[in-house]
Amino acid sequence: MKRERTILLTRSAEANESVLPLFAQHGFTVLSFPTIEILDPESWNECDTAIENLQSYDGVVFTSANSVERFFLRIDDVAPGKISVLESMPIYSVGEKTSARLRDLGMRVALTPDSYNADDLVESILSGDIAGKVFLFPKGDRGMETVPQKIRAHGARVDEVVVYRNVMPPPVQLELIRRSLRNGGIDVVTFFSPSSIQNFLHLVELPETIRFRIAVIGPTTAKAALDAGLRVDIMPEQSTAESLAEAIARHFKQHTNHTNRPRTHE
Repeated sequence: MKRERTILLTRSAEANESVLPLFAQHGFTVLSFPTIEILDPESWNECDTAIENLQSYDGVVFTSANSVERFFLRIDDVAPGKISVLESMPIYSVGEKTSARLRDLGMRVALTPDSYNADDLVESILSGDIAGKVFLFPKGDRGMETVPQKIRAHGARVDEVVVYRNVMPPPVQLELIRRSLRNGGIDVVTFFSPSSIQNFLHLVELPETIRFRIAVIGPTTAKAALDAGLRVDIMPEQSTAESLAEAIARHFKQHTNHTNRPRTHE
């Protein structure tokens, strides 16, 4: 009889809950192990200043749904009238979830790269003449430096404002997760961000040899996994949760010999 595969989700508790059905529909047993928690920044001063001067920007860049959610909530709190300014300016986005959240809020997304990764977004922005332009980049406190650095390298200014903090929550069912990983009870650990990798390794304290596959949402997270000494087994072509779930399902369909054990991460 075909063995049911177990997938570990390592996003925030809320995010894990939202994507759990995508994995369960493929017949996976899904475990939630939150490794990140989203909190307000320590200070809103820089963000509030940017909101007050929103009309001075040539565009706003979002690379996560969290940054969209937090930035718009802050606008509602301090200057609701500035929403009309956003509606009339270019908005750039990475990821279908990020773009979908913007559209839900009534925004028109000027540009979303087909590959859904930050590097391609930057290349798309750079296809125009941006020298002298000014962009706003709402982000988390661990936000990627790739986007602002590359934009600045072409003569534009980027104002980075922190709209949320990504912190490590108290571990949930830590001993159960450790035991399941040691005993081969978890087939795939999924990562959606570099910070989830860092926090996961800190919380779990992996032994030198352990058996499970690694699935990542996209190239940036893949690089973080490799830098941490993990081998990436599964990465979808599109950086979405739906595509990741489908890629994991395809992976197991291609490995139907049930005597094969997952590869060893050392």
